[in-house]
Amino acid sequence: MKRWIAFHLQAMERAMRHLRSTPLGSALSVLVIAMAVTLPLLLFAILVSLSGTVERLGDNPHANVFFVTSASTADVQAVERMLRLRGETRELAFIDKDSALKKLKASPSYRDLLSAIEGNPLPHALSFRPMSQDPQALAALRESLLRQPAVETVVMDSEWSQRIVRLIRAGQITGVLLALVLGMAVAFVTGNTIRLQILSRREEIEVSRLIGATQGFIRRPFLYFGSLQGFTAGLLAAAFVRLTLFWLDQEINAIGGLLGNAIELSGSAGVAELVAITAVTFLGWLGAWVAVETAA
Repeated sequence: MKRWIAFHLQAMERAMRHLRSTPLGSALSVLVIAMAVTLPLLLFAILVSLSGTVERLGDNPHANVFFVTSASTADVQAVERMLRLRGETRELAFIDKDSALKKLKASPSYRDLLSAIEGNPLPHALSFRPMSQDPQALAALRESLLRQPAVETVVMDSEWSQRIVRLIRAGQITGVLLALVLGMAVAFVTGNTIRLQILSRREEIEVSRLIGATQGFIRRPFLYFGSLQGFTAGLLAAAFVRLTLFWLDQEINAIGGLLGNAIELSGSAGVAELVAITAVTFLGWLGAWVAVETAA
């Protein structure tokens, strides 16, 4: 057992020594692999964060009922009574159009715009949270509201969240395909590098065979070299993703408001980073193994 460990440690030391002996070539190979890993890893981290945000918002969907501008307070109260009798809503609140106009005029962003408009262009509104999250129940509730003469439109959070969920699923499929293609590229780059090393060290390998070196002894340093390349590239890719997500978080926080509070990207890549580092290390080993086997 000690002898087996010593052989592997010796092979790893030889691989690291060769990695340091060609710093420029090794750095370029590691950088190419890292860039190939960064793209799917970054995409996956963003999709995970967006999925969590949509799930949090979807757990507590919100709906707004907007009335025609000519609707009276009595029309709004009639719809409000209907919703309370159905028992399908909670946190039901009436938003008076005059109060809404005063709030908008108090905001510097809308004060100049509203000062040039005569009258009140805003409609009355009802805000509530549906009791059910079932898409069919929400659709039935919306249809019943739209049948009311005074109701102009109904906006529900679940509608846009469902669209985002579909986009996230499409992005996940794209990310998987991208990871597969770039994974093949990683194995190819590593294998090509190992193949060039084998060709440049052909005489050394032949001499080793003449003095009794086994196939495993000859092959082992190349396998460790490929694994070390993959591991280093995985660490570099994880650092790239961390920096990018940190920068995006700063930009989102600068915007403030709902997005700044709901989306946090920098903490979404932890497990994905470990998986990516492990995967690219294995791909580096696989590329080296294929190169050694085909060159033997």
